Amino acid sequence: MALEAKRTYLCVVDTIEPIISSKKGTPGLKLRLVVSAGPESGTSLTDRIYYTGKKKSDWKKTDFLLACNEKTLGKTDAISLMEKFTGKKVMVRTAWEEGRTAEDGTEYEGQIRIGGFQVSAQSVAPSDSSTSENTETPF
Repeated sequence: MALEAKRTYLCVVDTIEPIISSKKGTPGLKLRLVVSAGPESGTSLTDRIYYTGKKKSDWKKTDFLLACNEKTLGKTDAISLMEKFTGKKVMVRTAWEEGRTAEDGTEYEGQIRIGGFQVSAQSVAPSDSSTSENTETPF
């Protein structure tokens, strides 16, 4: 099945690798996420997250780290990234990116992209039971 825009999916990080953009040399990550629940289970979503060091444009990296319960990327070689992130569960909100034509004339079709991350229940560290005995979920 195909993923739809403006939907939230529970995904598992399948692969993550360091990349460098060919145009500006910006470092980033290439992520392959696999939907792990619902009718779209098994469907993959591949996207790139670039980081510039500017807070305004690094929101996707920051949100990815928060969703994975990590403070930093750590070592950014392929093996370290795979060991740290493979198998992490994340909630992904999808977005539609319109097709475009690059400056060199290359045409890109529209596609589903990562529109944002949410913290999933599976990625939240359990609370310290000594500080709260109430096990009910407040809704």
